[in-house]
Amino acid sequence: MDLNTNSVQIVHQFFAFDIVILHCGVQTNPHHRISSISLPRSVINIVLEGTWDFILQGKHFTLQKNDLFFIPRNATYSQKCLSSTPGKYIYIAFLGNNCESLMDKAGFSVDHPVITPSDPDFFYGKFTKIYDLLKKNSFISIFNAVLTFGDMLNHLFLLNHENNQPLKHNLEQFVNEAQQYIINNYSSNICANDVCKYLHISYSYFNKIFKNSTNYSIKRFITKCKIDEAKNLLANSDLSISDIAYKVGYIDYADFYRQFITDTEQSPKEFRKSHRQS
Repeated sequence: MDLNTNSVQIVHQFFAFDIVILHCGVQTNPHHRISSISLPRSVINIVLEGTWDFILQGKHFTLQKNDLFFIPRNATYSQKCLSSTPGKYIYIAFLGNNCESLMDKAGFSVDHPVITPSDPDFFYGKFTKIYDLLKKNSFISIFNAVLTFGDMLNHLFLLNHENNQPLKHNLEQFVNEAQQYIINNYSSNICANDVCKYLHISYSYFNKIFKNSTNYSIKRFITKCKIDEAKNLLANSDLSISDIAYKVGYIDYADFYRQFITDTEQSPKEFRKSHRQS
């Protein structure tokens, strides 16, 4: 962190801390149907026992043991246990500014609200851990419950990409999307966290993938785009150097000047002069 610069420095968080867990519980349901209702919150569930008829926005889905199912906020749903014995599931109700987008990245949608995981014990462990943490009702336990929830969603997110569920979920496609986003937005003074927030992906995870694919960290690729465009403008326009610095996304001219020399071993003025003489 550079405390000597006068530029605005913003660090964005991404995943779990946008989520507020409202409550968590175990539901044992007899054979009657829960009438069609909508909730002002999102809910993710894991089936522990029984076979269920689940209706979301008028579409029927059959739920079996270990299935995960998602109820989006304000979506109309109903459910009924079809087994001879009462069914059981654990639920987590939550809110967040981009819940539906995050759940979509994890593989859920209104049309596909059910996932049958290949590793149900992982999810069962996360659900029960969140339940146990919330029961403690302390600041640190609630904080850890949110982190655990984020870890569970991130696991779903990675599994969804590994399954290549559409092309968009292929990691190579994510790198391409990140590069295009940077090319289109580097002049807006974006940072690496902005890129990952746009893609709804963990920075620590995706930065390694991006670097393996491009040989640049996300931060370095943003800087490269800025300096490459600055070189182009210095060589092919009559804009002042300070205007060029601002145009490529630098708020502080001194930051631009230092970075340009680092990348080119010339000052902007020297670069313009040498290029136009050649």
